[in-house]
This record gives sequence, C-alpha cells and structure tokens, in this order.
Amino acid sequence: MKDPNFKWCTHCSNGFIYDGNQSKVMCPQCKGSFCFECRRPWEPQHQGISCEDFQNWKRENDPEYQAQGLAAYLKENGIGTWENDPDPCRFPGKAGENGSRGVELLETGNG
Repeated sequence: MKDPNFKWCTHCSNGFIYDGNQSKVMCPQCKGSFCFECRRPWEPQHQGISCEDFQNWKRENDPEYQAQGLAAYLKENGIGTWENDPDPCRFPGKAGENGSRGVELLETGNG
C-alpha cells in the first residue's frame, strides 16, 4: 500500500515522507519547494488559496505563463516561427538568389 505522504521532489527527484499539514512542501535534500497537492513549484501567491484558484491567478497575471499559452496557441493554429520552414513567406513568386521566394521591390523614386 502506498503512503499518501510519500512525495517525489519536483526539483531533484529525491523521495521523502512529508508529514506536515501545510500545502508548501520543502525537499530535505535540495530545499526546493512545491505544492503538496498540485506539485507545481511553490510561489507565495499560492498561500491560502486552492490549486485551481492559483492556476487561474497564474493565467491572468503571470507574463511567462501567458507567453507559453500564446506560443501553444500559435503552434496549434499553424502560426509560428520560421526557423525550420524552408519557405517562410509562402509567397507565390519566383525563387531569389538564395533559393527563397520573396517579393521583388521596385524603386519608385519616392524614398
């Protein structure tokens, strides 16, 4: 039978028994802290609120979390970086000197 107080550290993978009564767990090995319930890295904003409320707070207030969400949305919808795309502009023009397709700019005399 598993001990419900046994936890694996989310920072160093050390296993230990936590017999405290707080949501914040600190690993005796690496001193990293995480939530006993949701196992996410501990942040002061998690104190006194449920894991679900904390996640909602993260979605609304954490710029890094929002950036990750935006990146996932862009990837899911086929909008992303051009790093691995041989033809990022997808413009139906003729290939240029470097093999990429592009728009040929005409000099207008206005600039």
